[in-house]
Amino acid sequence: MTVAPKVVIGVPLYNRADHLPEALGSLLAQTYRDFVVILLDDCSTDETPEIVRVHAEADGRVIYRRNHARLGLVRNWSNAFRLARQLYPTMEYFAWGSDHDVWHPRWLSALVAEMERHPSVVLAYPQNVRISATGETLRGSWSFDTFGILDRWDRFRTVTLGPKAGDRVYGLFRAKALAQTGLLWPVLLPDNLMQSELALYGQFKQVPEVLWSRRFEGTFSRARQRRSFFPHRPPAYSYLPWSLMHTAVLLYRLGLRGAGRQTFGRLRGGCYALGYLPLAATVEGRSVARKKLIRPARAALKRWRRRALARLSALGVWRDGKSRRRRRAQRTLPPDADRSRDRMARRSERAK
Repeated sequence: MTVAPKVVIGVPLYNRADHLPEALGSLLAQTYRDFVVILLDDCSTDETPEIVRVHAEADGRVIYRRNHARLGLVRNWSNAFRLARQLYPTMEYFAWGSDHDVWHPRWLSALVAEMERHPSVVLAYPQNVRISATGETLRGSWSFDTFGILDRWDRFRTVTLGPKAGDRVYGLFRAKALAQTGLLWPVLLPDNLMQSELALYGQFKQVPEVLWSRRFEGTFSRARQRRSFFPHRPPAYSYLPWSLMHTAVLLYRLGLRGAGRQTFGRLRGGCYALGYLPLAATVEGRSVARKKLIRPARAALKRWRRRALARLSALGVWRDGKSRRRRRAQRTLPPDADRSRDRMARRSERAK
């Protein structure tokens, strides 16, 4: 391994000692060897420090840092990239890891090969599956990328409307392109915002192979994000629609500050920011509709159907399959020998 590694993997840590050994073990077992792992601990209160020290003593590629105070998920993630640039300013690629997932040994080699094969790609990621705490597969793989889309606006729109931003963020980034973005801002769904901005600088490419298993427990919610992003008190703006928060950040960065001036000017950047609002509002509206309308309507329809069928069954108008099977099981039939004897007796009577 060279003194300045080609790849740096930043892993934010916080109270996941139960899965941390498996996660670190799978990262350090990569067949591609030119990388280091920076572990940034956000003041864990479990056995995380002890577990990390064991791995750091056994493998020189592991670097451990601990925050002086609890920062929350968003700031800890962004600081992981800033620390990587500070320690290794010449790194070519960067990836965020986690303290609870599992990576295939060929995960990093496949992504590096894809990035080197296509210089226009700024983010590469594999297919993945979702697993439970015990490692059972809960959800299959998915497919999405923008490879081959040359128009900047088309990529921006496709990524903004596209799925699985929370999975794509664990891919391999081209470090210079990632540094052009605002990283993870302290807003809800910051990975969506960062990837929409990143799409302005290049293409996304998916490796069509399952090389990563994401362990996700519980269900997604805005309240859960506020608790993990803002450990002390959520700011008032975090209760606004996230589409408005994202648009304000893009207007500030691309329109006022001209953060994309190496690629496009402030005017065009402001147009991208304004065009983001209806796209993000569409995604947010769909999510609200599913949560507030479609799911409750489906649940109400199922309840109504069960009640209606129960009433019809009580009236004898309709009998479901379970009732028929239950009655059939309760019915006492004569043994085969007795039935055969009865049939022979009836035949003899007819013959007489």
